[in-house]
Amino acid sequence: MHKISLLLLILLTAGCTQSSNCGIENCHGLDITCGSNIPEACTTLYQLGDFCREYANCTLIEGACTLETSQQLIDCKSCVNNCETQFDGIDAFTCESTCREKMSTYCNEESDCACGRNKNTGECFFGNKESVNTNEQCPDYCSGIAGNLEIKCIQKECTQVSI
Repeated sequence: MHKISLLLLILLTAGCTQSSNCGIENCHGLDITCGSNIPEACTTLYQLGDFCREYANCTLIEGACTLETSQQLIDCKSCVNNCETQFDGIDAFTCESTCREKMSTYCNEESDCACGRNKNTGECFFGNKESVNTNEQCPDYCSGIAGNLEIKCIQKECTQVSI
């Protein structure tokens, strides 16, 4: 009986000593907080910049749940903040849609770029590899009929160039 109680005590306290729960604690907006209070569900209400959250990642660093600040997240938030500053209401959301388009072609290096079909629209598309379904190719569109086109990362944007 004593062994069973000890085993039960170990099992019950094992989950309490680990702090491996690390994620985004709030559901909407650009003020992203990381911690262990991760919501089980969020409302479907959309706020400006919610799409930028896909570039956010929380990780445990020396026992603290910390937001990894990527350049992509910084640039996305900056674009949306500019829209919020310049416009009100529906105009701010219209402006935000240009940020979304800009982020779909965002790159830091050439390996960030790909060509295939847009994951959202299914149209032939080149841009950030996260927005491209590379399993469905558009050969003439991506590389040109004569094979003279290439996708390059130029000034943080995936761009099609002649070679």
